[in-house]
Amino acid sequence: FLEKRMPLRAYFINEDRKEINIDTGDVKYRVDRYTAGVGIEKELSKRTKFDLLYEYSFTETTDVVPDIILSREDTGTLGIS
Repeated sequence: FLEKRMPLRAYFINEDRKEINIDTGDVKYRVDRYTAGVGIEKELSKRTKFDLLYEYSFTETTDVVPDIILSREDTGTLGIS
């Protein structure tokens, strides 16, 4: 099990986006998101592999127009493992 290679993957992503009303061109809300992840990949056989990934995301949502319903991904801090 341990004599085979085990690649490590790591990444950092910064996303800065704004949602715009198509009809008026007004900004509905802005999202600034920072995401970091790290993971390993292990080949168990020629047809089977094992992946383990941990990802953490910090999201800041601003300039929200009243009556907008935000998705869970567009608010707060979301930890996925």
